[in-house]
Amino acid sequence: TSQKPPASFKNIISENQLASLLQDISKIANNNEVKILQLKPFRESQANNQDNKAKQGGKVTPFSIILDLSSGYHNLGRFINELENLPTFVSVRDIKIEPQEDNYLKQKVNLTLRTYVRK
Repeated sequence: TSQKPPASFKNIISENQLASLLQDISKIANNNEVKILQLKPFRESQANNQDNKAKQGGKVTPFSIILDLSSGYHNLGRFINELENLPTFVSVRDIKIEPQEDNYLKQKVNLTLRTYVRK
């Protein structure tokens, strides 16, 4: 049985590895039949960043990744589980799930992830 390492043992990526993380997220979505409608990474503003700078000594920058998804409920659960099992630190910050009007088996999902990037 494989256990995921505690968050303290998760990797913090460098900025040039961010594109690779986004590709990993896309692969996990494809493997779980989760359709990514939009994927938008962005560096969090300095106002949101103050508490993290105090904790980390300014060595890491928080990045948010906003995903608009279309997915079945159970597929979404597997997708989030695999994200949490990545060796890179990724956490779910916010999730909003709404039914799709044209397909009752699928949900519209707005998911916000957070990761940290080393400077």
